[in-house]
Amino acid sequence: HKIEKKLIDQQKLTRIADYIYNPVITEYEGLPYCIKQFKNLVFVGISQGLIRIFDYSTNEELKPLVLKKKKNTINRVMSIDVSLTGEYLVAGYADGNLALFDINKQK
Repeated sequence: HKIEKKLIDQQKLTRIADYIYNPVITEYEGLPYCIKQFKNLVFVGISQGLIRIFDYSTNEELKPLVLKKKKNTINRVMSIDVSLTGEYLVAGYADGNLALFDINKQK
């Protein structure tokens, strides 16, 4: 089998950066700490502890993955990886914990 890896091109990455740094969208403020691409999806872990999801085939931002957290705590996402099938995402947080998300169910 031929293995082919498709990387994000500069123009698409610039569009994602524009979404992240858009001053009008204050709901998901935070600095990006890590990024992971899987097929047409790009996952960006940010300092506010959530994972923003961008579908660059449609230029849309999807509902973010959010870890339930204690009151008044910020636990930034330090690393992200996606399972080979694309069903699950594991995130590593600054406090040393890991979280497993079901991408399809967004839980």
